[in-house]
Amino acid sequence: MRRFRSLLTAGLLGLLTFTGAAVFTPVDTLAAGGLSWSQPQPVLTLEGGASLIWASNLIVDGGKEYWVYVDSSANPWLATDAGGTWRNYGLGIQGLEHSGATTPLGSIAVQNGVVYVPYLDGSSGSLDLAYNPSGNPSGPWVQVPVVPANTSGALCGLGTETENPSAAIAGSNLYVSFQDGAPCNTPGAGQVYMASIALSSLSQSSGGSPSWSIQNISAAQGNSTAPAITSDGQTVSLAWDYNGGSLQFMNDVSSGQSQSIFAAPTDFYGHMQLAAGSVGGGSVHAVALYAGGNSSTAYAATDAGGSWSSAQLGPTSGSGVNTSSGQDDPAAAIGFCGVAVAYNNNPTSNFYTGDTVYVATYAGGQWNPVAVGSAQNNPLQLPALAPIPGGFDLLYVNNDGASPALYAATGTCPPVVTGVIPSSGPAAGATTLTISGRGFTGATAVDFQGSAALGDSGYGPIAAQSFTVVSDTEITAVTPQGSGTVDVTVTTPAGTSAVSSADRFSYAGAGQGGSSGSGSSGSAPGFSDLTGYSYAAQAIDALAAQGIIKGTGPDTFDPGGEITRAQFALLMQRTFTPPAPSQPIAFADVPQSSVAYAAVEALAPYMDYYQVPGGGYAFHPTQYVDRLDAATVMVKMLAATGKLSVLSPDAAQAVLAHVTDASSIAPALQIYAATALKAGLIAGYSDGSFRPQVILVRAQVAVLIWRLQNLFLTTSPSP
Repeated sequence: MRRFRSLLTAGLLGLLTFTGAAVFTPVDTLAAGGLSWSQPQPVLTLEGGASLIWASNLIVDGGKEYWVYVDSSANPWLATDAGGTWRNYGLGIQGLEHSGATTPLGSIAVQNGVVYVPYLDGSSGSLDLAYNPSGNPSGPWVQVPVVPANTSGALCGLGTETENPSAAIAGSNLYVSFQDGAPCNTPGAGQVYMASIALSSLSQSSGGSPSWSIQNISAAQGNSTAPAITSDGQTVSLAWDYNGGSLQFMNDVSSGQSQSIFAAPTDFYGHMQLAAGSVGGGSVHAVALYAGGNSSTAYAATDAGGSWSSAQLGPTSGSGVNTSSGQDDPAAAIGFCGVAVAYNNNPTSNFYTGDTVYVATYAGGQWNPVAVGSAQNNPLQLPALAPIPGGFDLLYVNNDGASPALYAATGTCPPVVTGVIPSSGPAAGATTLTISGRGFTGATAVDFQGSAALGDSGYGPIAAQSFTVVSDTEITAVTPQGSGTVDVTVTTPAGTSAVSSADRFSYAGAGQGGSSGSGSSGSAPGFSDLTGYSYAAQAIDALAAQGIIKGTGPDTFDPGGEITRAQFALLMQRTFTPPAPSQPIAFADVPQSSVAYAAVEALAPYMDYYQVPGGGYAFHPTQYVDRLDAATVMVKMLAATGKLSVLSPDAAQAVLAHVTDASSIAPALQIYAATALKAGLIAGYSDGSFRPQVILVRAQVAVLIWRLQNLFLTTSPSP
């Protein structure tokens, strides 16, 4: 969501644009651009000359990667690192179908090193399956029919109306999805089918007639886009194009229930990929496809937020990338850290040159594309993407040389903490914790965020006495001294884990009875709900005594409650007592009867407000205050009273050069954020970030005001 703020400064009214806080879905764990990508490196020279005609998805099985491609002579190859280094292995399939309207294979399936490749046999017109029953990538390879040519009954027989057969394994069964024309050779009358068989029923040698079960999934499927299939290990899901532009999804094919999840502005064309997985404890799907024939615009849809959302992929306009030319063959993948889609994008009208590989992650309710692969010259090959521990692996083909080369890159994401055992311990520290989660490999720090031992409001961290990375999913750590309830975070080269209720640790006895006190009572006056907020109790005590901050009830303070803009204006008015404005703004959403009216008017020169379409201004008094809001207002008010000088743009950039997420701070407000950091009004996080859009709670605001008073408004020592 974009917010348009109007600021009145020195009598001049200016408009600036600010991106508001992202609304993260329940299973989001990736920030926009949250993957840290390695430099792509060539791993294999592919067979078959200077061009390829098709490639499969990327499968990781037993820590090894498997990918099948078809060369320009219609010979299929397995590329895998199963032997420790990447090598090519010929499948020995003869008669693989390839024509301008038919793609011979789609997704493969792998289990225990056995690779299952469904494909179209152009010589016989049948749908066949190739696999290596020994699990050895060099074979021998077995070939058996799935659907013979010209089957009587419902199936027409294979040909230009059938393409892109795809495989998945669920339980002990193999499933193959495909499309077929019915009646024969009737355009726009395709049907979606799924064939299934017990893995134990597949023979160890070629030939024979294995008994497949054939299920008609959808009648009157109206386009040449083949169905995509996936499995979470137990349940098989399908996605397909119905009637030329309506994307259908079936979560469990055994249920027979489907839903429409996306209507594209143009016909889908040719290829799609479906993925399933679990993110943040939720079951998630994603489908990637392209539409419009030669326009090849990539789209993606996901149910990561609990309901399906979809969008056209592509970098924003103005980046030099043409989102409607040469953008094709996307691949979907779901890992512990989120949902991702890889695709080619062509910045020019030349369909065969200058492609760049992008990976878009789904976070904050939208797709966030990042360029990963260097320019390459192979737009017809889909990039391949697969989840691995700690992130994703990406494969793509660079066809700039005489022979196509397979490139690989790895994207890692910040770790996730899912549990801390035990959940409490003594204030003296020295408790050994078992921290559970994902993405811990290469951890560089374990920190405790929010301990009163920091003398802080929870922004600065205190390090564990020691820690040991047991595995990618487990760390043991020894607690430092502290008090209160804290968040235990893990930092790796890819970032720091986001705080959540799952990472909490409480120091026994901490915060009981309120504050440590400014005198000797050890409790804030009348407030009985400060348990776990001892870091803020002294500030709350002092500010309450001054009448700056007040409770929410006779004996309650609600330290974890959020502060609205109107409430923050009242707090700043009580702290600074600014003069009433000579010309009130008369905000449309703050009536004169409001208890905050005078404060809002007095704070107008220092707090942002909003231009209302058609004229006038709104203050949005019920909107919550974030870290950037608070820092900006405090710096402006200190500057107006001569207590602090705002940094110049150059000096501000020198400060922000050390802030990892400086680009997420609104440009017009960067000088205020940098000034607040340099002056010690507010601190950054342990990973070097500022996190401007983190909403503040009442206890944190109390500490900020208390610190402001001690640093600039009194001669008392800082807390």
